[in-house]
Amino acid sequence: MSRASIVSLFLVLLISSTAAFLVPAGSNHRHISIMDRMIRPVATLVTRPIVGLTVEAATKAVCRSSTSSISTNRFAASNANTNASNAAPCFDNANTLHGGIPIGAVQLGSSHVQPFRDLIDRTLRTSVQDKNSKIELSFRGVQPFVGPSNQLTNTGIDIAIDMGGQHGGHEHAHAHERLLLIHVPPAVATALDDGHPELTDFLKQNDGAYIPGLRRSRTHRRATRRKRFAQPHTLSKVQVQSKPNTNTNTDSKSNISLDFGKQQVQADPIFTFSELFAGIGGFRLGLEAIGGECVFANEIDPYAASIYRRNFVKSDSDCHLIEADILDICAKTDIPPDIDILTAGFPCQPFSTRGKQGGLSDERGQLYREIVRVLRHSRPKSFIFENVTGLVNMGEGGGGRFRGHGVAQARGEAGSVFKIILSAFEECGYNVTWNICNSRHYVAQQRERVYIVGVRNDLVREHTFSWDWYDQILQSSGRSDAGAISVLVRDIMDSPDSLAVSESELSPLQWAKLQETHSTRSGGIIKNTCIDIDAKAPTLISSYRRSGNLSSKYIFNERDRTEREIPRFLTPRECCRLMGFPEDYYVPSISIDGDTETAHFYAGIGNAVVPPVIASIGKEVVDYLRS
Repeated sequence: MSRASIVSLFLVLLISSTAAFLVPAGSNHRHISIMDRMIRPVATLVTRPIVGLTVEAATKAVCRSSTSSISTNRFAASNANTNASNAAPCFDNANTLHGGIPIGAVQLGSSHVQPFRDLIDRTLRTSVQDKNSKIELSFRGVQPFVGPSNQLTNTGIDIAIDMGGQHGGHEHAHAHERLLLIHVPPAVATALDDGHPELTDFLKQNDGAYIPGLRRSRTHRRATRRKRFAQPHTLSKVQVQSKPNTNTNTDSKSNISLDFGKQQVQADPIFTFSELFAGIGGFRLGLEAIGGECVFANEIDPYAASIYRRNFVKSDSDCHLIEADILDICAKTDIPPDIDILTAGFPCQPFSTRGKQGGLSDERGQLYREIVRVLRHSRPKSFIFENVTGLVNMGEGGGGRFRGHGVAQARGEAGSVFKIILSAFEECGYNVTWNICNSRHYVAQQRERVYIVGVRNDLVREHTFSWDWYDQILQSSGRSDAGAISVLVRDIMDSPDSLAVSESELSPLQWAKLQETHSTRSGGIIKNTCIDIDAKAPTLISSYRRSGNLSSKYIFNERDRTEREIPRFLTPRECCRLMGFPEDYYVPSISIDGDTETAHFYAGIGNAVVPPVIASIGKEVVDYLRS
């Protein structure tokens, strides 16, 4: 049998087995502007076949990707091996039903890559960006394509010979250019899903193929480029505890708020949970303390992931943390299904009153849709999400401070942006409630955050999840300020002669700049920047120790009332105590870990959730599921 006959037979078999998969029957299409498409509710997503190709060419496009781009391994919840799917991206249902941010890849000859990039810049930059938006148009990655060529010629079909990646490409029977796989950003994927005429015509004219839903490998060099700057840590908690901790204050008075940290994790877990946007592990601390077992965690920031590993990971073999962009996570294969609780502290910058409040026009504001994708695929029994209170008030109709019981009453107080997000979670099949809780009832810090709780509809009882337990805390706090809630800043402070206190002092240059900045401000430097050690601390933020941050507060007096000549920052351990982190949680120091690691720790702790609050909410959720 001739080579042409063999290849023809191969194509016929391939077409018959994959054509239905590639071009779903009954696909609908209507043109929607890119920004409207990116911010509209996820239920309105439409189906779009591969751009500009015949069924035969589309089949070959997926054929080329199948050997290197479509992950088929399944997750074993009892013993997850997260390394198995690192090398292979996920083909995620062609952006139609998963509800997440649109994603995809384009296969194109190498000589057409730069013209394609230029076309994107000309046609999309003006249409998707405005002064309040932050939309990324750069390619998410470009890599050599591995698989059979799609070059059809008058003389036959060229067969690509895989050179094992030795030369980063292929050699062909005829002198055709190398094919590349281009992972496009969400804005470009959105445009191609909507049939953008200029982009579509370009692919048609240059024998290109768009594959919607194809996710980048987590090991792609562009996906891992930031990791080399952070120190990889795999220390266990036992190892950390055995180290002398010079940052720890042993004064018994400082432990008033830290009883939570002394709770022991139960030997036999009573429920399972997964973490999205895991940060440095605040959700994990809270849920492990009430008997939970973490079976999956995801975090993109390499410094936060390094801190996470240092405190939770005993060895690489039991690491449930996947350090990757959530856009590269395959919800079908990476995340275990039917776990008890899914947690997420999704990015707050687009909603915070301290920022520009770009909201859903900011790409980070769209990341809630990736949570929707995970909810639809993994179907957890419940979820607990956290964000800043600015999210509640954003958009038309916002401004209410606290929720009522149940979604209907809560919706009357939520702004339009929050309603969109709540509706997206509800449409995944969950009964959703929310509340604003203040951590001052647990720790020595004023920290209001909105918490969103969802219970899968098939598990909802006659009465929905209630926040009555928090109302009781508010009532109790109103009558008395005794017990654990009475902890103040003075109670969590380190010894004045500790190394951590010495390392936290402002430099002479910082002190001079601080004095200059506040010399003309009303109230003076003490009123504007001093932390009252006999009260609750103000809210910790991720930019707390960043130079030039006008909202940062400082320690001017030590716990023995000694007045400092030069004020200082809160130490890393003091920040942990303000957040309710346990005493055995490893914190870096400048002398041991360096300035960079310590600075990133401050950012991580400022972004974290308060574990005692999570423990309280988690206990109520678990009790509800058991009922």
